[in-house]
Amino acid sequence: MRGFFVKLRGWVAEARRSMLQHLMETFDQPKRFPKVLTVIWWFVYLPLVALEARLLYEQTWLTYTRGEQMIGFSIAHQFPELLLFGLAGWLGSILWCIVALLFILRRRYQISTISKLQFALALTTLLLTFMPVDRLVLKLR
Repeated sequence: MRGFFVKLRGWVAEARRSMLQHLMETFDQPKRFPKVLTVIWWFVYLPLVALEARLLYEQTWLTYTRGEQMIGFSIAHQFPELLLFGLAGWLGSILWCIVALLFILRRRYQISTISKLQFALALTTLLLTFMPVDRLVLKLR
C-alpha cells in the first residue's frame, strides 16, 4: 500500500511540473491578432471605399469635364445614404487603425500578412481623402 502512495505522489508532482511548464509556454508565446478586428474591418472599410470612390469620381472626371466642383455637393444631394454610411465608415476606419496600431506597437501579437494588408489599405484610403486631386486635374485641363 505504501508503494502506491509513493507512485501517486510522483504522478502528482509530474502532473504539476507539466502543468506549470504548459502555463509558462502559454505566457511566453505571442498572441494572435484578434479575429474580431479582421471581421470588423470589412464593415468599416467597405462604406469608406464607396465614399472615397465617389469623391474621386467628383474630383477627377466631373472636374475635368465640367470645371471646378464643390466636392461632395452632388453626393449630399443625390446619395445622402452613401454620404452617411461613408462618413460612419470613415470614422470607424480611423478607430480601427488606432486600435490595430496599438496591437502592432505592443509587439505581443503575431500580425498576419492579411492584417498588415488591411492596415495598409485602410491607412492609404484615409490619407487619400486629403489629397488635392481636383487641383491636379485642373492643371491638366
